[in-house]
Amino acid sequence: MKILKKKFFSIFLTFYLVVGCFASLNTGISFDEYHEEKNWRFHVKLTKNLTNYLLFNENYDSSLEKKYEINYLGYGVGFQIVSQPIQFLITKLPINNPSINDYGAHLTAKHLVVFLFFFLSGIFLYLILMKIINDKIFSSFTVILYLLYPYLFGQSLFSPKDVPFMSVWVLCTLVSFNFFEKILEKKNIKNINTLVFSLITAYLISIRIAGILIFIQYLITFLIFILSQRISFTTFIKKFYSSIAIFFIFLLLFIFLFYPPFWSNPLLFFSAIEQMSKYFNDVCTNTLGSCMHPKNLPPTYIPIWLSVKLPLIIIFGILLLPFTEKKIFINTKKNIFFGTILITSILIPLILILRKVHLYDELRQVMFLIPMYFIIGSISFFVFSKKNFLYSRIYYDRFIYF
Repeated sequence: MKILKKKFFSIFLTFYLVVGCFASLNTGISFDEYHEEKNWRFHVKLTKNLTNYLLFNENYDSSLEKKYEINYLGYGVGFQIVSQPIQFLITKLPINNPSINDYGAHLTAKHLVVFLFFFLSGIFLYLILMKIINDKIFSSFTVILYLLYPYLFGQSLFSPKDVPFMSVWVLCTLVSFNFFEKILEKKNIKNINTLVFSLITAYLISIRIAGILIFIQYLITFLIFILSQRISFTTFIKKFYSSIAIFFIFLLLFIFLFYPPFWSNPLLFFSAIEQMSKYFNDVCTNTLGSCMHPKNLPPTYIPIWLSVKLPLIIIFGILLLPFTEKKIFINTKKNIFFGTILITSILIPLILILRKVHLYDELRQVMFLIPMYFIIGSISFFVFSKKNFLYSRIYYDRFIYF
């Protein structure tokens, strides 16, 4: 029983992974998957066209750029670079539903990759929680709640845009925290660490151009760091100028590699940002009995959906924050890590509201914020009453023993 107690979280993750993989391969196909496949095939065609023009002096079909600007602006090929090889491998295995054709099997195979991204986001979430509260059992509880959260679990079985974007955002958060943790501990920052940091950030942006919002989070981390350490902006730049230069140089390089249309026209990057912020899908979302259209959303749209979608225990923890924040912000690391997550979770929705960004389908466009609310709510609940947590640990022990 002691072994089972010690390995319970690992056993859960293994069982969850197997069940989730099976479920993902037996989930129906959505419209987004068809659109994602068109996006991939268009980028392949455009890449071949550009390569033949640049290397073999063949005629360049400029009409492809126009087609990109209309239909595919804002989405790169980062996720597809990972998913497509796995999709081709899976479709060759005798595990597909015989009632669907090869094209359908290829689209369904992407579900497995989406689920794996979500599963890994749970691991990343666990590592972030451990940085803040350093309690394995409570961190495990939070991750189990996160992975079993019906809304996210359902989306993880098919959503090729929102779930990978959310998962990589969590990874970017973890990597940025590791980066600043090394600085706090006065450890040497290797060039390879900076290179990986830039690659993962570019990869996030390649899934959806809205990934540039991660720089708001990076800026918050940076500002909290320099304020807590009482160092000036110029001092920081002088000390880490080489790492900063490497980060931005390779960030730009990776972004352009993941967005083939930018090869011929780098200014499309700015067009993509502008167009996707005003992207309009002519649908309405039934919210509290009203049909709300993307072009005319009230400021309460995001708070309403968060209030009905987040688990009650997470909402309860967030509401307790005024009573728990003094117990959370007790050292520099917690100030930086928890402060970053808290401010980001407030500031980004506020920016989206003030800029009147078009949102639809409940929380899809802001799904990347949900892991942050899990972190905020769970940690606040944890520090509010450690007695309650001790009771939960007793029940956990009894459950394992049973």
